[in-house]
Amino acid sequence: PNNAVFEEIDFRNECDWDNFRYKMISLLKNNVYLLTGTCGRWDGPRQGGNFICSFSDLLDTINHLDYLKIYDKNGHLYIDGVHHDGNDYYEIKRLTNKGRELAENNYFAHDRRLHTTIMKTNFYSALPRLSKELFGA
Repeated sequence: PNNAVFEEIDFRNECDWDNFRYKMISLLKNNVYLLTGTCGRWDGPRQGGNFICSFSDLLDTINHLDYLKIYDKNGHLYIDGVHHDGNDYYEIKRLTNKGRELAENNYFAHDRRLHTTIMKTNFYSALPRLSKELFGA
């Protein structure tokens, strides 16, 4: 019956969320991440970014999303979401030791130039490769 199918989908979604949450909490104990991308607004998408030092930081950044898709594509970690004003598209990368030092020296500023430098320089950031962390793949 249809009801059983929907219950199974909900169950699997909850399991996927729990797996993601537990792994991210573990990874965030020793690492800082940078989330950058666009947030859909009534007047068009806007670029932004946020340093993620804890799972609650991540939740604060995405809690406005009504629908959410988190996926790993070739080691890149993406979050796509939908809310009443539009669509959000984010990527998350792990800061290297040099990247964390650069962020600390800039007081973890909400600065587009700082975020771009970190995201585009492999000396400052690295791919999270979350699928490998979750599944050993």
